[in-house]
This record gives sequence, structure tokens and C-alpha cells, in this order.
Amino acid sequence: MVNFGTPWTYAGFTDSHSDSGRIGLRFERGPWQMSGAYFETYVNDINAVLPSNGNRGALSDLESKGWDTSVAYNWASGFVRLNYTRADVKLNNATIGSTAYYLSRPLGDILTLESAWQIDDQWGLGSSAEVAFDKNDAALSLPGYEVVNLYATYRPRTMENLELRLDARNIFDKTYASRSSDGIDSVRVIPLNEPG
Repeated sequence: MVNFGTPWTYAGFTDSHSDSGRIGLRFERGPWQMSGAYFETYVNDINAVLPSNGNRGALSDLESKGWDTSVAYNWASGFVRLNYTRADVKLNNATIGSTAYYLSRPLGDILTLESAWQIDDQWGLGSSAEVAFDKNDAALSLPGYEVVNLYATYRPRTMENLELRLDARNIFDKTYASRSSDGIDSVRVIPLNEPG
């Protein structure tokens, strides 16, 4: 990384240490599949990536915890699956913002519905819908959004290793910035919206 501003100092610069764990259950019976898991990750002593006043030795602690669940119904030619994920990320015990570059993103609660249908050995159709719920913590405000995608696939019988896919993303032309975008909770940043 090149620094054209304040000269960096490395006083206190050290190595980081992380601990993470995930525990969950999975159940399958006939066409039904269900799963759920809880996860936690801790990273201690992260050196400043974009240092204030050039102090690369400034240290931060990151904490990410949450859970995800999924239920799916499968049949011979397709499936329907519902996923729900909640992830809370904190930096130095405060909810992380979307300008904490290179560290993490404030995901919050996301619900996803997916489905697919293999019409025959050549043609397939599928769709997905994602709902990100409003996230309003003490110092953080992220608007929610809903987006729907469709796709079609084609596999030529004479070329078994080739699949052609046509995607139609954000079919209702919703104006939104993905939760993985930088600076979406900052008044100093103009969000980069997803294409319609």
C-alpha cells in the first residue's frame, strides 16, 4: 500500500490472533433437508489498515457472531430452499460500519429464497429472492432492500461439459446497494448501486 499523506509509524505493530468456531445440526428425511448453525469469530490485535495520523501500530479487536438456518424441499427435477442468516460484527465493542475497509461488513439479517427446475436434460429454470432487513443500531443505519433474480440454463446434448446460462438480475429494477458495499452508511460516500 502506498501512502502519500502522513508518514506511517510502526510503534506497537504486532501480529494478530484469531479464534473461531461453528456448531450446528443437519437433518434429512425424504425430500426434506433442514440445518442450523451458530458461529463466532474473534480477531485480536488487528493493526491499522488505514491508520489515523499514520499510526500503523494502532490495534483493534474484531468480533463476529451469528447464526444461519436453512430448510429445503427437493424433488427429482428441482428444489426450493429458504435460508436465513443473522451476523453481528463489532470492532472494539461497537457495531462495525461499512467504511471499516478490509475488516468486515455490517450484514445484519438476510433472508433468501431459491428455487430451480430442471425441465429436461437440456433446459433448466431458476430464481432467487433476497431480502435484507433494515439495520438500525446506535451509530449505524442501513436501509433494507428486496431483489429478485431469474436464470435459464441450456446444456447441448453433444457437449456434456458445456452449460450456457442466461441471468436476469434485479428484474424489478430495484435501486439498492448491497450489504457488501463500502460506505453505504456514510453521508460522505455516494453508494454504488447494483444494476437493474
